[in-house]
Amino acid sequence: MGNILTYGGIATKIRAMQKNLIKPDDYRELVLLGSVPEAVNYLRSKPAYQHLLEPIDEAHLHRGDVEAVLVRSLYKDFSKLYRFSGLKQRRFLDMYFRQYDIILMKYFLRTIFNPTDETWNPQMAGEFFRKHSTLDLEKLVTAKTVDEFVNDLSGTEYHKPLMHLAQMEHPTLFDYEMTLDLFYFSYLWKTYHKMFKGKELTTLRETYGSMIDLLNIQWIYRSKKYYRITNADIYALLIPIRFKLKQVQIAQLVEAADMNEFDHVLLTTYYVKRADELNGAQLESLYNNLIYKMHQLAKRRNPYSIACINSYLFEKGQEIDNLTTILESIRYGLQPADIMKYIII
Repeated sequence: MGNILTYGGIATKIRAMQKNLIKPDDYRELVLLGSVPEAVNYLRSKPAYQHLLEPIDEAHLHRGDVEAVLVRSLYKDFSKLYRFSGLKQRRFLDMYFRQYDIILMKYFLRTIFNPTDETWNPQMAGEFFRKHSTLDLEKLVTAKTVDEFVNDLSGTEYHKPLMHLAQMEHPTLFDYEMTLDLFYFSYLWKTYHKMFKGKELTTLRETYGSMIDLLNIQWIYRSKKYYRITNADIYALLIPIRFKLKQVQIAQLVEAADMNEFDHVLLTTYYVKRADELNGAQLESLYNNLIYKMHQLAKRRNPYSIACINSYLFEKGQEIDNLTTILESIRYGLQPADIMKYIII
């Protein structure tokens, strides 16, 4: 009864919000459209995007404008949940918000390392970040070098972990992004163990523990295949948390002589039971599908718990990723069947 009283109202609110999520048939129709303006017009018919897309002039349609709308839709839903939440749920949402900080910092870092003609669109953050974030966006957006960027983070929890990279001779974008990811997941794991107990803690452990395991596997794979870095450096980059992945399996993956041996070790892990076939090249799609299923399972098992909030925000984030992928794929002329391969439904 306690959980129904605590979560009954917000669970009802979330069920109403879920009706506005993009449906599988919508994705199938979107990929058949011939241009980005057509896709934008299609999204105008959807309640979640209708009012946000109305001000956009198709004659001057810019990629950044559409991306800003998609991101603002996510932030709008987060804000709705925050306003509707009690103290306990708000504490979780404050913790969850860190990932939006991380995404934004990665965006700024990428523009520093790889300057392009893309310009920062303040609508991608705006008032939402001023309410929930400790980041000083006005400073960060003007940073021209990584040193300036890190200095502008002084006073935030992100400053210390990034300062450690100053000891490296030539830290790369990969190093900075990995450091932010390490911080986020370590913070997440420690914080929710203090915040929750019982079934809610079990639910979060299963979801985020699996997420961390699969991310570690992906990073080992990418490090060995694309970056050719030393085993010692791979160990240093891993999130220092284990769930279903054993320490001996981590060691075997890191020290595999080639990618064939890597795939052989991968087949011994817990996660191979969740896939019909598994190798390194399939890790990203496995990660997305498995984490989606785990969120759905957690919500069904414990509908009146933090799982309902966690699951909805994951679904909404996945929707934003799907729509961004579809719009970019249409822009570059990919075939509908090929686009659907990258969509998580």
